[in-house]
Amino acid sequence: MHRLTILLFFTILFFTHHAYSQNSGWDKVDKQLSEASNDSTRILAYYKVASEIYRSNPTEAQEIVSRGLSLAKDKRFATLQIDLLNL
Repeated sequence: MHRLTILLFFTILFFTHHAYSQNSGWDKVDKQLSEASNDSTRILAYYKVASEIYRSNPTEAQEIVSRGLSLAKDKRFATLQIDLLNL
């Protein structure tokens, strides 16, 4: 019974950590965007967060980059588009 309790504890701990880590990239983006004052800093926020998380969660980083890239295309920031594509 004691082993089952320990196993259950670590299983719950693992799944809650995994769920939290999946949301952390978008949480970071939202926090950075709330502090951004203009479009170029918003695009840089997408780049910064994606570059921080691309090793731990590459699919989420790719989604963040694509959103930043579409914003850069809409606002015609060619230099920032290149930076996002290079990531």
